[in-house]
Amino acid sequence: MNAVRKVITAVVLLLPLCAAAQSGIENYPSKAIRLICPFPAGGAVDFMSRFFAQRMTPALGQQVFVDNRGGAAGIIGMEAGARAPADGYTLTMANLSVTSINPFLYSKLPYDVLRDFAPVIELAQSVNLLVVHPSLPVKSLKELIALAKAKPGALNYASPGSGGPAHLATELLKSMTGVKMVHVPYKGAGAAIPAVLAGESQVLIEPVATAMPHVRSGRMRALAVTSATRTPILPELPTVTEAGVPGFEFTSWYGVIVPAATPVAVVTRLNSTLNRVLEQPDVKEQLTAQAMLIVGGTPAAFGTRIKAEMARWGKVVKDTGAKVD
Repeated sequence: MNAVRKVITAVVLLLPLCAAAQSGIENYPSKAIRLICPFPAGGAVDFMSRFFAQRMTPALGQQVFVDNRGGAAGIIGMEAGARAPADGYTLTMANLSVTSINPFLYSKLPYDVLRDFAPVIELAQSVNLLVVHPSLPVKSLKELIALAKAKPGALNYASPGSGGPAHLATELLKSMTGVKMVHVPYKGAGAAIPAVLAGESQVLIEPVATAMPHVRSGRMRALAVTSATRTPILPELPTVTEAGVPGFEFTSWYGVIVPAATPVAVVTRLNSTLNRVLEQPDVKEQLTAQAMLIVGGTPAAFGTRIKAEMARWGKVVKDTGAKVD
């Protein structure tokens, strides 16, 4: 009987604590939420961070503000996200680079994607354009490849940073075509794009959202899309495969992650909120106009995506011999 009484007493003492904890989750969020963008302003990840922060604010009833923590190929921002309290008040906007490429390019990272983070939701996938400076005497990918082969090492290709998706995608293209171009890494897309506009670098792979305005103005020339299929907003533009490099495919993606110990109930709330945001007609319209494919879905599905991309891009890093400059 004494043992039974002890168990009952323990349960009674724990009930208020459990109720308080549950109440805290039910009241979530009760203050502003920080969304870390691991890259500088001006790039696609920054665009996605601000786009969704603006729409999450009314959906959650609390201010969601973007905290740009750019530098070191996204490592600084990811470390800040991993070390933040696991209470649902610090989110990180992740992309292919910080989750699935950096682990294979850097021998020592201050974070482990699978150990330190929990996936919330994959938001969207982005079509990328292969663009060149209009002064380059090429109007197709085949002509670009021919020029690069005729003048090995004479062309520069820009990227928003060493080890990022654009860097790896261009290295993959180089290895599949046998061309030689010089990699010029910049500190974010906000610096890489102006470099191509100025002719400092001649070639760039960049998401439609940030490249398209310059293509429309004539300050960049688009040669191909890097996805498996053509994009509806540029139906005349061939895929890289159609343009002469069979098997090439590269798609950017964006999603939200949180510290690993974040309560499941909080992750579920964030996931359901963002799924509802993705269903809003204006969100669908604006993302589609940026050649983005809306994804959504469960945290588990996003986790599976991250692991699959790690397997794929780990192999690309090994096969291409890509290194951090």
